[in-house]
Amino acid sequence: MLATVPGVPPPGTATVPPPVATGVPPPPGVAPPGAPPGAPQAPEPLGKRLPPEPAASGYGWSPGGPEGPPPAAPPKRTGRRNILIAVAVVAVLGIAGGVAAVLAAGGGSGHLQFPNSIAGQPRVHSAALENIANGVAEQAKLGSEKPQVAFYGPEASPQFLVMAYDFSVDFDTAYTGALAGIKNSSGGSARIGSGTRSSDGSTQYECAPLTTSSFSGEFCLWGDDDTTGMVLTLNAPASPNRLVSQVHDAVVR
Repeated sequence: MLATVPGVPPPGTATVPPPVATGVPPPPGVAPPGAPPGAPQAPEPLGKRLPPEPAASGYGWSPGGPEGPPPAAPPKRTGRRNILIAVAVVAVLGIAGGVAAVLAAGGGSGHLQFPNSIAGQPRVHSAALENIANGVAEQAKLGSEKPQVAFYGPEASPQFLVMAYDFSVDFDTAYTGALAGIKNSSGGSARIGSGTRSSDGSTQYECAPLTTSSFSGEFCLWGDDDTTGMVLTLNAPASPNRLVSQVHDAVVR
């Protein structure tokens, strides 16, 4: 028998090269490289492999479509409308207070009827604005006399507000009182320009430009033998005297 040297395989033994470290583990079920026959294989991992997750797009949505999510709808622009309406309500209530000082004796007898459109502008029938109009009418009630109030124009941007009483007053005193009421209701900040007066038979009209911190418009007053009315525009019409005349002819029967 031949003697063996420690660390040297006996003659006739196959030499097995050492495994090469690649840093990559063998796939499941395959023995590591260089392992002798019958060596244990790499175990299967628990559970199933998940597919790789897609890279984040960086825009807050998952990739998969070039369009991305639809853009958010812009908010409705109701802020300016609400401001104008609030200012109009305050001004009209101030006007009502001025007219109340010259209230003539006796009530009306059904001379007023507000139509569904005036000067090409539709009457606003939205619940929100009708509630505001009704509230103004209730607050502007003078004794037993309650005015009729309505907004006209597109719902999103009313063009003018109409308030009418079914009684007559002294026109000059009512106009002066109405202007004073506007100034008082605005805390003195409202600027009122020179008035323009016109007449048609026994009906008198007068309009004046009105400017506040929120809007510029026109205040107009009419007076005839049976009614007193006012128009407050939420913009600057080309001919305010023509507009108040159209309003008068449309609502007075």
